[in-house]
Amino acid sequence: MRTCFAQARLNNEKGILDMSKCDKVISPSGVLEDIPEQTSALLYSKLLQDRAQTVGFDWNYLDEIINKLQEEINEFQEAITQNNRSAMIDEFGDILFTCVNIARHANLDVEQALSHSNEKFKRRFHYLERQAKIQKQSISQMTFDQMLELWEQAKAEE
Repeated sequence: MRTCFAQARLNNEKGILDMSKCDKVISPSGVLEDIPEQTSALLYSKLLQDRAQTVGFDWNYLDEIINKLQEEINEFQEAITQNNRSAMIDEFGDILFTCVNIARHANLDVEQALSHSNEKFKRRFHYLERQAKIQKQSISQMTFDQMLELWEQAKAEE
């Protein structure tokens, strides 16, 4: 194994460390050191997981991570049942971290995927607002079920 931090290059566009020339990453202060923290929490999670993977700490199969996600959701539900806010924050963070790992293993850009979902939500919500206006209703006076029905129509039209 050789030390690769001196060889690592920061890709300014995506903030991703290029470790392609490294066999394993070793730093005198630890494998996870020197990861730039000036990124979004989602990207930072990916960088942490990428770095851990360089020394073999990684799941082998995507379905293992999906099972882990279900485990984290169950733990989050338990924290809700116990009304334990600290545990809810902890478990919800674990859910997000695991989702980033799923995206990483599926070769998806987590920021791009979330941006896509944000735009989809916005598009469907605009549909809901337009339909409410056509029906001469104020969206704020509609029931959730009425809005959900319009939401499903928006989905069907995409």
